[in-house]
Amino acid sequence: MLRLVVAALLGIVAYQVLTQIDASAAYLAQQTLIPEPRLVAWIVGFTLAGMAIFLIMGLAVRVVGLLMAVIGIAGLALLRWGAFSPFVAGQTGFVGDRDLLLVVIGILFFCIGGGKAGIDGALSAARAESREAKRS
Repeated sequence: MLRLVVAALLGIVAYQVLTQIDASAAYLAQQTLIPEPRLVAWIVGFTLAGMAIFLIMGLAVRVVGLLMAVIGIAGLALLRWGAFSPFVAGQTGFVGDRDLLLVVIGILFFCIGGGKAGIDGALSAARAESREAKRS
C-alpha cells in the first residue's frame, strides 16, 4: 500500500514538472549550482514518472528507494533549506517536510525492498524455489 501511495505522489509531481516545464526550470534556476535547469527539469520529471511506474509494478524497489533518497536530499540541500529558517509563520509544518518524509521512505524502500506483492517478490520466490529444487 505504501508503494502505491508513494507512486501516486511521485506521479503527480512528475506530471506537474513535465506539464509546466518552464515554471519547473525557473524554480531550478534559483540555485546557481544546478547547470542547465531546463534539461534537469526534463530529466527529473521523466525520472520521477519512471520511479512511479516501477513502484506500481514492484520492480527494482530498492533502486527506486535509493533514487528517492538521493533526489530528496539534493532537493532539500539545494532548493528547500538554506540560510533561513525552514519554519514559516502562519504555515503548518516546515519547508521541505514532504521531501524529508519521502527521503525516509526512500531509505526504507532501499533497506527492505518492496515486499512479496510485486515483480521483485515473484523473482525472489522463484529463486528460492530454484535453490530448494537443487537441494532436493
